Amino acid sequence: MIDKEILASFRDSSIDILKELVVVAEKIGDAAGGDGFPVELLQEFAQKIDRIMGVAKTIAMEDPGHEGLKRIATLTELCKFIGYKAADQKNARMLPIFAAFLGDVVSAIEELTVNIENPAAAQEVTKTFLPVLQKRLEWLKTKVASTPGQPNSQADVDALLKKFSK
Repeated sequence: MIDKEILASFRDSSIDILKELVVVAEKIGDAAGGDGFPVELLQEFAQKIDRIMGVAKTIAMEDPGHEGLKRIATLTELCKFIGYKAADQKNARMLPIFAAFLGDVVSAIEELTVNIENPAAAQEVTKTFLPVLQKRLEWLKTKVASTPGQPNSQADVDALLKKFSK
């Protein structure tokens, strides 16, 4: 059982980061059709989401069966992956899609984070968001290429998706 103070601290700090991520995702969306490609914004998104991922994975070591932390860790890992892949690809046509996806996932992560101490609520959030996000992830994985230091084979991406759907 994870100490409630630890979960509350995780929730509060993660919500602050998620608010920042919403702004970054909006800026990414706004950059579509503009001059240049927002590599720095996509990398910033990936770096910020990585902070949540690291803490979620660390806390989850105390209770590996904690549904909310497992989902948050997996979703943040996927967002980090997509953020870095999008930055490497520099495909301006995909910017609105990446921005929308990242914004939707941030909403799901926020719902899970707000309900981190309530396993039943985490299950409900998972049921609500999982089918839609799963379809989008399946499609997006076909659009991203390999990035050094990130999962780079189809098998690695499939493993992340499988972990997400558990």
